[in-house]
Amino acid sequence: MILTKKSHNFFRIYVDVVFNHMTSKFPNATGVGGTTADTYNKRYPGVPYGPEHFNQPTCEITTYPDPVIVSDNEL
Repeated sequence: MILTKKSHNFFRIYVDVVFNHMTSKFPNATGVGGTTADTYNKRYPGVPYGPEHFNQPTCEITTYPDPVIVSDNEL
């Protein structure tokens, strides 16, 4: 209902979503465009990203309410 009312009042609503698609470990990972990835070694040649583009050393998030820990560690 809010979206309908705002659009009638000349507001435009844009949704911006970023999926974290470079996570986890998948054997033989293939993207929707056909690119491949070595997720175990963090090699994404289609982007191109490699291990040097990720936070090192790899560390777990211990508390999600802390924005610094979430932004500086792997999800």
